[in-house]
Amino acid sequence: MSPLQGTEIGINVEALERSVDPGNDFYRYANGGWIAATALDDGQQETGPLLLARQRLHTQLREMLENPSRQSARLPEQIDVIYRSFTDEAAIERDGLRPLWPDLQRFVAVRNTQELSRILGEQSRSGAVLQTGAGRTRSLFNLVASGRIGDDAVAHVTPGGLGLPDAGMYSSNARADVQIRSAYLRHIAEILQIAGFSDTRTRAARILELETQIAAVQEGASAANSLSQAQVRTFDDLDRQGGGLEWGTYADAAGFQRQSSIALSDPVVIDGLSQLIGSQALIAWKEWLIFHQIDGNADLLPNKVRSAHYRFQKTLSGGEAQPSRRSAALRFLSHYYNDALGQEYAERFLTQDQRRDLEIIFARVRNSLLDRLAKSESFADDQIDALQQLDDPEKERGPAMELKIDLNSASLYDIAGAVREARYARWLKLLRKPVDAGGVLRSAEGVSIPVGRRFSLAAEFVQPPFYNPAADPAANYGALGVIIASRLARLAHPAGQMNMPEHAGAGLWAGAGSGFSAAFMNVAAGKEGSDNPARQAELFQLAGLVAAHDAYRASLAGKEPPVIQGFTGDQRFFIAYAQSLALKHRNEETRPSRSRDATTDSADFVSAVRHHDAWYRAFDVEPGDALYLPPDDRLML
Repeated sequence: MSPLQGTEIGINVEALERSVDPGNDFYRYANGGWIAATALDDGQQETGPLLLARQRLHTQLREMLENPSRQSARLPEQIDVIYRSFTDEAAIERDGLRPLWPDLQRFVAVRNTQELSRILGEQSRSGAVLQTGAGRTRSLFNLVASGRIGDDAVAHVTPGGLGLPDAGMYSSNARADVQIRSAYLRHIAEILQIAGFSDTRTRAARILELETQIAAVQEGASAANSLSQAQVRTFDDLDRQGGGLEWGTYADAAGFQRQSSIALSDPVVIDGLSQLIGSQALIAWKEWLIFHQIDGNADLLPNKVRSAHYRFQKTLSGGEAQPSRRSAALRFLSHYYNDALGQEYAERFLTQDQRRDLEIIFARVRNSLLDRLAKSESFADDQIDALQQLDDPEKERGPAMELKIDLNSASLYDIAGAVREARYARWLKLLRKPVDAGGVLRSAEGVSIPVGRRFSLAAEFVQPPFYNPAADPAANYGALGVIIASRLARLAHPAGQMNMPEHAGAGLWAGAGSGFSAAFMNVAAGKEGSDNPARQAELFQLAGLVAAHDAYRASLAGKEPPVIQGFTGDQRFFIAYAQSLALKHRNEETRPSRSRDATTDSADFVSAVRHHDAWYRAFDVEPGDALYLPPDDRLML
C-alpha cells in the first residue's frame, strides 16, 4: 500500500467546458475552459502542462546547481565545472572562435571523397546533439543504439544533414516556406561572415543547393523511417554496392568494425545520400560542414554567433527570444548527465514517501501490463521478460563518464566535445551486447529519476498535473500512470524494440474483425496507417491508457473510490488523462509550415478513450455521440 493517501480531487475543474458533451469531444470537454482562459505571451507559440512543468523543472535544477545542498554531495564535480563554463560569458567571449579552428581546418583540408567519408564518420560521433527539429540531426547520418539483431544491440542509421526541420520545406512553393528559405540563405551567409569567410553569398547559395539535393532524397520518405522497417547490412556490404561514400572509411572513423552490422532506416534514402557524396561538388560539402559546425554549436560560442543562430530560430518557428546561457547549460547537462541530476533531484525535491509512492505506481502499472500481455498468444516470453527484468536488482546502472580533458583549462567548446565523445564511447560498448545489459528504460529524455532498478522517470512528470502526492490516486494514474504504461508498451512491442521487419505491427492489438490498423484508425480517421510512427504512438498511448486504468482499479483493492466534488473515480481518471495532454497553440495559419511527417495532435491521443469500455460507463456515452464506437470496433489490448 502506498504511504500516501491523497484526498484532493487532482483534476482542474475550472479547465472543463461543461457545455460540451464528453461523448462528442472529450478533449474539448476536459480542456475547453483552460484553452479559453489561457493567454500566450508575446512570441510564445504554444503552452500546456508539459511545457509549464519543464519550466518549473528548469527553475528547480538551477536552484540545485547554484545552491547545492550541504547534506548531499552526489553530483560529479564535472557537472559543476561544465555549468560554470556555460555561464562564464567573459571566458567564452575571450576564446572567441579560436576553439573551433582545428575542426574547421580539418574540413578545409578535405581533398577527396575518402577524406570526406572519414570526416562524416567522425561527425556522426557528435551529431546526435546537433538537433535541427523533428528528430533530425545536422550530421548526414545519425547513429542511434535502438536496434537489435536477435539478443544483440545494433546501430540504427537514420538520415540527417538538413538545417531546416523538414525536407519538404526546401521545395515547397508555400509563401511561408519561400520566406524561410530566403531567411535561411541570409542566415548561412551571416554565420560564414562572422567566421571570417569571404564571398559568403556564393558560399551560402552552394550550401543551400546541397541541402536541397539532400532534402530531395529524403522528401516523402520520413514516415518509413520506422525502427520496425529497418534492414540490416554490414559496412562491407555497403562498400561492395559502390556509391560516393566509402563506408569502410566511414566505419573506421565512427569507431566500428567494417564487419559490423547496422540497421538502415530506409536503404533507398541512405543509398541516395551516399551517392550525393560523389555527385556533388567537394567544395559545397566542405562549406556545408563548416556552416553546421559553427551554427550547430552556437550555445558554446560568442554572442555574435548565438544571436545570429537564435534570430533565425525565431524566424523559423516564431518562438521565444534567445534563451539564457544558464538555460543552455541546463539543456546540455540534462541530456548528458540525466541520471546523476535525477538522483540528486529526487533527494532534494521528493520526500521518501513520495519516492516510494512513485515506485508503487510504476510496479502496479507494469504488473497490469504484464497481466494483459500474459493473456495474449502474440507475445514471446522474451518480450514479457523485458518488462519483468526492469526490477532486477542485479542490473545496475553504468559508471560515470570519464572525460579525457582538463576541465579547468579547456574552453567550453572543447569540454562539450569531450563530453560527447565520452558518451559516444559508452554507447559503442553497448553494441553487439545483449540489449538489456545494464540499460535503463526512460519515460523521456532529460533529467531522470530512478524508479526501481531499471526504469527512469523524467523529472518533469513528477509534478502537477502529472503527479500530485496530495491527490486521490485516480488523477495520478490517469496522467502519470498512462505515461509510464505507454513507455512500457513500447518496450514490449516488437515495433518499439526494432526486431526484424517481419514483426512490424504484429501482435499488440486485437479488434474484432478489424486487426491492428483499420479499427484504430477510427481514432484518427483519414490519416496514415499504423505502420507510421505517429500512428504507432497513438497505439502505445492506448496501451498505456488500458494498463494504467487496470493499475488504478488494482490500487483500490476491490473498494469503490470516493466521489469527489461530484466526480467519480473513473471520471477523474479519464479527465486527468485528457488534461495532461492539453495544449494551446497560436493560430495555426500564422505559423510557418512545420514537419510534414505525420503528427499526432493531443486531441487524437485523448480520443483513444473511445476504445475503453469504462469511459463509456463513466460518461454515459451512447450511440449517436460523435466518439461512440460499437463494441466490436473497439480495440482491446
